[in-house]
Amino acid sequence: MPRGLLDLSKIEDLVNIIDEQERDIAVWILEPVLWEWAEHLFDSISRTVEPFENSLAAARRVGLDVPNWPGLPSGAAEIEHLVKVLSDSLEGVGAEIVRLAAHPLAAVQGIRDQILQTGAARRKTDSGGKQKVLGGARVKTGAADSASFNLLEQRASSQLGNVVLVSADRDAVAHFRGRESPVMAKDLWQTRRGLLTLTAGSELALNEFLEKIYNQLPEIEQAALRLVPTDDYGNLVSASGWDLERYLNTKALVTQIDSVDEIGDIETSRSYASASVQLTVSIVIEGTWWDSGRLENDFSPAYDVAATAEVYGDKDSSEWVLHVEHFYLHSIRG
Repeated sequence: MPRGLLDLSKIEDLVNIIDEQERDIAVWILEPVLWEWAEHLFDSISRTVEPFENSLAAARRVGLDVPNWPGLPSGAAEIEHLVKVLSDSLEGVGAEIVRLAAHPLAAVQGIRDQILQTGAARRKTDSGGKQKVLGGARVKTGAADSASFNLLEQRASSQLGNVVLVSADRDAVAHFRGRESPVMAKDLWQTRRGLLTLTAGSELALNEFLEKIYNQLPEIEQAALRLVPTDDYGNLVSASGWDLERYLNTKALVTQIDSVDEIGDIETSRSYASASVQLTVSIVIEGTWWDSGRLENDFSPAYDVAATAEVYGDKDSSEWVLHVEHFYLHSIRG
């Protein structure tokens, strides 16, 4: 979990790289991590300001002309104020703060792990490896880490395997051992490098959409195809050479899509795409005629016809769904 002070520019760089890659990826900051960053900053200010002010006072006492120091900005020495400042700054660069209030069970699990010494919790040691003692008892730690890991699991839900957890803390590995785990990255540099190797979101969307057209368009049911002939319908039917004189009415029925010949006029975004698709389809012509007081139907042999489908797709979760908006018949192929 966090070590040292927050470098906001690194978070902003990460968000910018994601935007440039046109990816639907969110940067999450777990609320306990935010609190720890605020505490580290508060501690740094506290340890730095008092000696600095004492040094200024000592310099004045020996007659040095030391300019007055204006002091810290308002609220800088108040930890709750620092929490708010860091939260606003992180959200300002595009990160999402994952709040414990939205997933309160994570906090309960974190406290339980610390008290019972389960999960990521452990007893704190000093730099010599000896266990620290406070008031005669060994100091238990781990609630913040455990709460963070549980918060991540609850926020990600079934998508935990698609999450990258940036942490060099060995407790992260211990917590997720033997269960579904996020991808582990030791630092933001490794994370940024991984992002830059990904296919850009718009290019990925295009590839996925074209694959859907080639694989799924030939399987679309006839009921989903609305026929809007672009040429004169009578000429199309006449070109079949089928004897039409006896029929009161004729119409073409698409029996199948034989092939996707060409795709043009492509427009894509990360969640919507459209295209004009040139096809070869099989049709039969249905003729209706009157016989002895009732309507009868005949069907011609199958013909190969050049056609155009106007299609669009939208991305539902992680899958593209293909729709045919219009279907035009052009001419019978020789």
